[in-house]
Amino acid sequence: MTGAGVPEDREAISPAPAKRSKRVMRRRLGPQVTRDAILCAGRKLFTQRGFGASLREIAVEAGIDHALVYRHFESKIDLFNQIFDHSLDEGDDRVGPNGRLILSPGHIDDLVRVAVRSASDPAAAALICDIFERRLIPPLAASLGGEGGAERARMLLAMAAGVEVVRESHALSDAEHQAMETLLARIVSEILTLPVPPLG
Repeated sequence: MTGAGVPEDREAISPAPAKRSKRVMRRRLGPQVTRDAILCAGRKLFTQRGFGASLREIAVEAGIDHALVYRHFESKIDLFNQIFDHSLDEGDDRVGPNGRLILSPGHIDDLVRVAVRSASDPAAAALICDIFERRLIPPLAASLGGEGGAERARMLLAMAAGVEVVRESHALSDAEHQAMETLLARIVSEILTLPVPPLG
């Protein structure tokens, strides 16, 4: 029917079926599935937008009611810590053949992206720096080995953050990305072998 003001296909534009199906889906989600959906959505939005991503936005991304977030996490800081801090205790990383802890590259990359995108928020920056210092610097320094491991680990993380800033602020071509990665690999190699002079 194509009369004035009457759509040709009411079913095609009606939101009601989608809402009904989403409600059915929510009823079927168990507590662990809901928690995992929140963690997944939180990691995605924190990585994309920094600590400024709200719990309401995370709930929408997870396809759940906002109130359900608080059944699983006390606050946004608690959710953030579960994603980027406590997950280090849950098999996110592995031990190499030399017995040293090998950090998951994806875990470090995500944290660096969150740090860059949250730099303007002092509270978020302090939270992320604390995770770096407690959870990333020590095992990364141990993996690097030798003198000045902590200093070299901090330098590598600072460089990773700098590269992310450049990627955020410039539209680089594939050739430029490749040239940057080649140069970065050479610099990282130097940092890995560079002796650190004693302090004082």
